[in-house]
Amino acid sequence: MSVTTAVIIGLILALLATVCSYLFLIPENKKNSLSGFFRFLHDVFNFKTMLIESVSKLLYVFCTFGCIGTGILLLFGKTFWVGLLVLIAGPLVLRVLYELILLFVLLVQNTISINRKLK
Repeated sequence: MSVTTAVIIGLILALLATVCSYLFLIPENKKNSLSGFFRFLHDVFNFKTMLIESVSKLLYVFCTFGCIGTGILLLFGKTFWVGLLVLIAGPLVLRVLYELILLFVLLVQNTISINRKLK
């Protein structure tokens, strides 16, 4: 199968899945009839569940272990000082960046919570 054919078939399947989800999954009046995984999808597609917090935690842990592993490998190579810098500064920089991302997520969550209380 050529790449063009695969892309066209993929786009047609995506269009069908989108139409089906807009008919059976996304409307608010369908939420009570959904259970388990489909209720989770309903919440995700209606942006009631924030995924950025979980994804950013996963990326933070992955990048931190990546910095530690790279730093250890560089310590025993020809670039001792670069390895030491990556080993110490890498996780610290990642932590600050993660906390900045989390700060915005918490800001949005608090705004949504205030908005719900005002309604």
